[in-house]
Amino acid sequence: MTKYTVEMINLSHLFHLLDSKTLIVPSFQRKFSWEQNHVLDLMESIKNGYPIGMITVLQGAPEYFEETTEDSSLLPNYQSRDGLSYDKLWIVDGLQRISTLYNTLHIKNNEFPVAYDFSLNKFVYSNEENTNQIRLSSLFSSKEFIRFQRESLQRDEAEILIEKANDLHDAFRNYQFPIQKFHNMNTDDVLNVFQSLNSRGVALNSEDLKNAMNYKTNKKINKD
Repeated sequence: MTKYTVEMINLSHLFHLLDSKTLIVPSFQRKFSWEQNHVLDLMESIKNGYPIGMITVLQGAPEYFEETTEDSSLLPNYQSRDGLSYDKLWIVDGLQRISTLYNTLHIKNNEFPVAYDFSLNKFVYSNEENTNQIRLSSLFSSKEFIRFQRESLQRDEAEILIEKANDLHDAFRNYQFPIQKFHNMNTDDVLNVFQSLNSRGVALNSEDLKNAMNYKTNKKINKD
């Protein structure tokens, strides 16, 4: 019996999974470690329609995983689920990419001030107001994107600038990538899958994961 399924999702769907607290960061995941060049490279890949790799999740609520705390994640607070009944999807591989996408595109996080500079034709880190730049979070905010278009109309090269902005908007809003969902897996299955995955960041080894999977049990023993 196949233990996984693969489906294509767009970025808006990814953000919905995060905001609905369906997509969960387990406690064994390491903190965000990407440098600025990694973030810009990811944005360039999306703009050009290149693959950014598969996101891998474990579906269900395994007793040996614990959710991360708000302080250790760049994603929404997972500790208060507000009674939502969605199945949990535990992030096994792809956290660096997910964190980058959420904080760069979905929310206006000043620690991820990534913009596209139309005069330079490249992505940049910039906190300055610049008429040649559009903040990437504006691509997923109708209000902000319309404001950029309206302000662009006041410029001599308005038609060209708006066309470029629309192309960038479409590239990100239409972009799709694969998410691999594992299900009906026991402890050995999880360990084997985890060891076989390759990611852009520094991979955890099997001992890291074993320790994390025993985290709940160990914490209870120490308290007792």
